[in-house]
Amino acid sequence: MTEVLTYFYSDPGGREVNEDSVSILKRPGITGAVVADGLGGHGGGDKASSMVVHGLTQYLEENETIDQASLDRVLSEVNEAIYDAQTGDCQMKSTLAGVLIDEKDLSALLFHVGDSRVYHLIDGKVASISVDHSVSRMAVFAG
Repeated sequence: MTEVLTYFYSDPGGREVNEDSVSILKRPGITGAVVADGLGGHGGGDKASSMVVHGLTQYLEENETIDQASLDRVLSEVNEAIYDAQTGDCQMKSTLAGVLIDEKDLSALLFHVGDSRVYHLIDGKVASISVDHSVSRMAVFAG
């Protein structure tokens, strides 16, 4: 079995409140990482990112089998909870990036929403990067 190393770094990016939330999940045979970042300017981004990470971490800790359909379902539930918590003064939103690695067969399930990305490193070099959903990136794809 291959050992998966996890690291994270968080920076508020010049803001007074750091809207990043991170969770690392380690259990026999599975390593997971979830990173969420509140969208600045909408208010409550720190709460939204915390709700994303808490909801996903709880799901990952409680479920033995994780597949794309169940992951899609829990992401929809977390999104609905954030939407329900919004108020007229607080339209909180969050990005998300994560990976679940099966250490036995070295398969990975990646997921991301918004302008957060997942980087795949091999021997310390970037091998691939997920495509973010930012307006500028979508404009590039649209030509």
